[in-house]
Amino acid sequence: MNRITALWNPGLSMADFFRAPTIRALARMLEQRETAREFGTSPRPGTPGRLPEATAEPAASATEPAERNQAVAPPEPATPANDAVDPPEGDDADRDGAAEVVDRAPMPATMRRLWLRHHQREDASVYNVAQRIDLEGTLDPEDLRQALAGLVARHGALRSRAVRRAERLLVEELADVPVELPITELTGGPQLADGPARPETTDGSYPRPADESAHGAADDALDTVERWCREQVAQVIAMDRAPLFRFRLARRGPESWTLLTVWHHAICDGWSFGVLWRDLGELYRARVQGDAPRFAVPAGRFTEVARAESERDAARGAELEEFWRAELKGTTTVLALPCDRPRPPVLSGRGALCVGELDGDFGAQLAQAARSLGATPYSVLAGAFAVWAARRRSEATGRTPGEDLVLTVSNANRLGRDREQVVGLVGDAVPLRAGFGGVEGFAELVRQLGGTLFSVLDHQDLPLGEIVDLLEPGLPAALVPNVLFTVVTAPPQSVELAGLSSTVRTLPTAGVARTELYVVLAPHEQGLTVTFEYSTDLFSSATVESWSAELIALLRRVAADPELPLSELLRPATEYDQR
Repeated sequence: MNRITALWNPGLSMADFFRAPTIRALARMLEQRETAREFGTSPRPGTPGRLPEATAEPAASATEPAERNQAVAPPEPATPANDAVDPPEGDDADRDGAAEVVDRAPMPATMRRLWLRHHQREDASVYNVAQRIDLEGTLDPEDLRQALAGLVARHGALRSRAVRRAERLLVEELADVPVELPITELTGGPQLADGPARPETTDGSYPRPADESAHGAADDALDTVERWCREQVAQVIAMDRAPLFRFRLARRGPESWTLLTVWHHAICDGWSFGVLWRDLGELYRARVQGDAPRFAVPAGRFTEVARAESERDAARGAELEEFWRAELKGTTTVLALPCDRPRPPVLSGRGALCVGELDGDFGAQLAQAARSLGATPYSVLAGAFAVWAARRRSEATGRTPGEDLVLTVSNANRLGRDREQVVGLVGDAVPLRAGFGGVEGFAELVRQLGGTLFSVLDHQDLPLGEIVDLLEPGLPAALVPNVLFTVVTAPPQSVELAGLSSTVRTLPTAGVARTELYVVLAPHEQGLTVTFEYSTDLFSSATVESWSAELIALLRRVAADPELPLSELLRPATEYDQR
């Protein structure tokens, strides 16, 4: 859509793409609008947030714009006016010495909330985002370090810090920050500390028998790298002291390496990594070939995005507020969950993961179900999660599961070509209303969710925190959002480094949770990975394992038969559901 708007500026919205999902239908819609303007009339619009039922949603193979690879880390919404714990008082000390500030902007709403939560958590490493890149081939570490330095020079967000000055929360972009790449030797034993590019003594806690087999040595080396990565990821990154990243390199063999990048979520989101790895590949190519990098597009500036939010047009702001008041009337953004333990005043950040898989023919069944409904796989998955969430709310509150509820779904927030190249915490989340009232079948729920999604994405420029402040003033920050839902719709991350083969993996921060519950559905060639990240302050592992099994069973049912009645699906989980 960004490209169509940039080329022809036809005035299309996300909702228009839902109403007219083919080129022919879009052309007819534009022709009707042109005729209406010529004769001084206007076509009848759809009701905001409740679109007319379309004959077909975009093709099931299309990628919906709700999110691109936000499984790395969920976005944080804005800071409500009151909260259970006050943020630290006083200005931040300038811990970067005489660092030159080249740009400054008000913190956007998403970062303000992140700043508050960072200072509340017992373990702020919960906001570390890590990617591991395994490399095979001949590598000069200095070439890689120089390419990383070029990446930091190109993207201002990587040279930024989040600070409080005179009671104002600001993003400050610095002229320069140090870019280091310490090397750890992991070829001779399980070393877990950074060190120079030389062999180090094997830690005595990992004895190596003289007759150890080559296979056993390889397994131990793999475990060693995993342990080394976990140690690096667990180290807290301060928000007020640049750089808000760490780069580390491990040598696993003569031509085997692991590059570990750890970033504070304040300077990157899921979308950012696609931009970063593309640019790193070009910078590395230029370095090893001895010429200048050739970028197809200029880099975006995060401070400009932050300023644009603070300078939002008053008329647009009023339009957004009117839309969201109507869209969420009579609902709450808090999804009540049955807890195993009393809720603390503020979540500690301690958590765990529960990962499940759907394989076999699930991927094919999901695609077929989406096609049969004229929907996208995203909408089918969101519909299943909405049913699962309605069951949980009913357990927690005793309310009828058939009442409307609001899902909070991740959103890349890159509407507009100017935002596509921006690295930084631009992503947010949007409330997505699941209207169960008057809906008889799962198929109807899926179609409704698809239409509502496109409508809310046309109004995504009001941050989630501001939406909540508008409709539920005084809601504690810890409850916004208390449950986050993501479907990963982007291809797996990759980076092309000249002369090297590479594999990119996102690494979770062990033992932490960013909110009460974060559910990620990640489709892949073999099926679907279902991940529950949950707060151990509230939930036991047994509870979450049963929830995961129930959602997996529900997904199988609706993929096999998307025409099931909602009355059957909304009933409490039975033994059948767990099989």
